[in-house]
Amino acid sequence: MLQPTSPLRVKSDLDSALRLIRNQKFDSVISISKYKGISPNVMYKLNKNKLEPIKKNNYFQRQQYENIYFRNGLIYAIKRRTLLEKKSIYGTSVGFIEIPISRSINLDTKIDLQILKKKLGEFD
Repeated sequence: MLQPTSPLRVKSDLDSALRLIRNQKFDSVISISKYKGISPNVMYKLNKNKLEPIKKNNYFQRQQYENIYFRNGLIYAIKRRTLLEKKSIYGTSVGFIEIPISRSINLDTKIDLQILKKKLGEFD
């Protein structure tokens, strides 16, 4: 599954995901990137006009999140059997390929599109 909102994937990303799903016994393979953003310790959700911390326990410093990754949406490789029998795009065993954060842009807003245009302009 290739989302059109993730335009910076390259052929080698696809090849890696397909090779991994074929050679390993994964139900699916997803693309991930290393998280280098805001610590969950400073994130809040709005609940009935009241701010509530997302992470209530175990305060960590941002530097302690070095090995945190997020699903970036560039690639979802799923075995047909997983879709039909398990009715899932993940299944029980999920492999991954790591994509550099520089190619993990998702075009969800106008600002995302402006960022992409600026990034692509850097390669001219």
